[in-house]
Amino acid sequence: MAKKQTNSSSLYQALKFLSAVTKDVGEPYETHIHLQNHLATAHNQLLAAGHPIEEELYAFPNNAKMLAALSKCGQNNIAITQLDNQRLAIIAGRFKAQIPCLDPATFSVPIPDNSIAIINDRFRVALDIVAPLVSEDAFRVHLASILLNGHSMVATNGAIVFECWHGINLPPDIAVPKAFQKALSKIEYKLVGFGFSRSSITVYFENGSWLRSQLMSEKWPIQTLNLILNKECNLQAIPTDLYVGLDAIKPFADEGIVYFEPGKMIAKGEGATYEIDNLPPGPIFSIKNLEMIKNHARKIDFFSAGPGDASMMMFYGDDIRGAVMGMRTK
Repeated sequence: MAKKQTNSSSLYQALKFLSAVTKDVGEPYETHIHLQNHLATAHNQLLAAGHPIEEELYAFPNNAKMLAALSKCGQNNIAITQLDNQRLAIIAGRFKAQIPCLDPATFSVPIPDNSIAIINDRFRVALDIVAPLVSEDAFRVHLASILLNGHSMVATNGAIVFECWHGINLPPDIAVPKAFQKALSKIEYKLVGFGFSRSSITVYFENGSWLRSQLMSEKWPIQTLNLILNKECNLQAIPTDLYVGLDAIKPFADEGIVYFEPGKMIAKGEGATYEIDNLPPGPIFSIKNLEMIKNHARKIDFFSAGPGDASMMMFYGDDIRGAVMGMRTK
């Protein structure tokens, strides 16, 4: 039996990092992690992660149970004893726990892509801005993923499209699942590196840890995307009380739709209006869609031509642009 002394807080942080990838309940490869060569790794069908550890251990423990055990150890020095391939024992003061492990022969070890570019947390910020548009349950690739497109990221829900610039020179036309953004949002370490292959990308953090994601196999409709985002538009300042008016009439709007008339917006159904100076007549939009651009838009064009004969609103903001489809033309 191999007995190791360790500091509970450093190992706990490593395993907490891996919990962005592991599950409490799932297939064995989703619930267990790999400890070897001063590295802890984990993987599921889409994601993989690795974090340096001080301990030299060779085991495949259940991550949730090991985290639970370490959380009970406080600031005590703890002893980790490898009983056999199937069990680890954790002892700290009067506390003792046995952690179930997988047979090493049943566990594959994930490998990250080599880092080929320097990145920073602007990558994460852009990802978090566009991600709310993405649905993990969608069947079409452009609705279920985020497009890494060189210096920018793009996402759409079919009615709204966001393009947010991070300014880092990365490869274009890479579609990552929303699961990657969700996992990255749980990690507090600063980003420092980026690597990729035909089927995956990997981001690296300041302490040597990494997160890898599988890529979507289908390609985004780039030509259609460019036709929408590159439309010429006549940008104007957003009316200062536009969102005050939307908030006022929202409870009265049938199906959440707002109609623009000269100098006012209208909620049909029970009926409500809100006067706004210089509001252009004609556009009809989902209130929910307009609310989604509230924190990003600085200038707007209510009358940009959309695909086919559809109406469309274009907007620009700080390091972001996008479009909102109209409900229908008048």
